[in-house]
Amino acid sequence: MDKYRWEASYQAVERALASLYGADDAVRRGAFRARLDNLKRTRVLGVNPGKGQRNPYGPKEISKLLVALEFEEFGITPAIIAKLFRERWESFSDIISRAARKSRRDDQDVVLWIYPQLLSARWRGESELAEVGSFSSRKAMEEFYDWLRAEKPDDMAKPRPRACVFNLSSRLRAFDKALAAASIQEPSSSG
Repeated sequence: MDKYRWEASYQAVERALASLYGADDAVRRGAFRARLDNLKRTRVLGVNPGKGQRNPYGPKEISKLLVALEFEEFGITPAIIAKLFRERWESFSDIISRAARKSRRDDQDVVLWIYPQLLSARWRGESELAEVGSFSSRKAMEEFYDWLRAEKPDDMAKPRPRACVFNLSSRLRAFDKALAAASIQEPSSSG
């Protein structure tokens, strides 16, 4: 996704994301904006948020916000999301790039999954950061289902009865449409 050199204003990105998550204008200006500000404060974007300056958002920043909001839907905190992005951004970037390429075709969606162990990893002495992966075919979906069931003898010792899964290609398509609509309605003054 990083190969595309385009940018959008923060206002258009905020409107598009709010639309994607069903936040009307009042919610967008209040709770939703506070949510985005918190993500930026915890450095989900990897940098300190600017104050009083306009920072355009490109594919990388938008991808991070979109995936972070999806993770928040699963209850993953911004601090964990920021740590996950810092330590595993290369994996996410590859998956997002593939999803962006395939989002143009409805029959080749990329589904992103993470295996969270935010509670139990601590007392097992393991990393709290989730495993990250994706699949993009029905066969891979079936393999993922087998992995999730952990019914093969070599998988029984690995606790994997849960995963956070979402169709990243579908979310990117929806965001593209929302961004186009938000860019058309974007007023000249900030609001």
